[in-house]
Amino acid sequence: MLIFVFLQKRKAMKREGYVYIMTNKNRTVLYVGITNNLIRRVREHKNHFIKGSFTDRYNCEYCIYYEKYSDIMAAIQRETAMKKLSRKNKERLINKLNPEWKELVKIPSAAVSTLRQAQRPQPPPSTHSVRRKRYSIANSPF
Repeated sequence: MLIFVFLQKRKAMKREGYVYIMTNKNRTVLYVGITNNLIRRVREHKNHFIKGSFTDRYNCEYCIYYEKYSDIMAAIQRETAMKKLSRKNKERLINKLNPEWKELVKIPSAAVSTLRQAQRPQPPPSTHSVRRKRYSIANSPF
């Protein structure tokens, strides 16, 4: 019974989602993605948070298109459909909303640099040698 109530509550709690398109400086690459927090995700792309990923390799740092959905499942379906679109159709979609291809989600440079600093590897904690009491035969209770 408890599981049934939990599942009903979980269905009632709908999370919003965003489908977005990122591009690089020269507008030669388009990347379609999905997230539940657009600002955080764009910041991660700008900071190349996931090393070796598609957006990291092709420097996709500019969010030029996004759609907001009240239900994450609808956003997932839309993302799947958008990924199947040709580049020409994606460009048409972008041009309807953003004909100049301006960056729609701007992250302050301070926020970008703060995250970059947080990503830097921290030096290992100093390993102070622990002074141990040395026992010699003379100090031994035996």
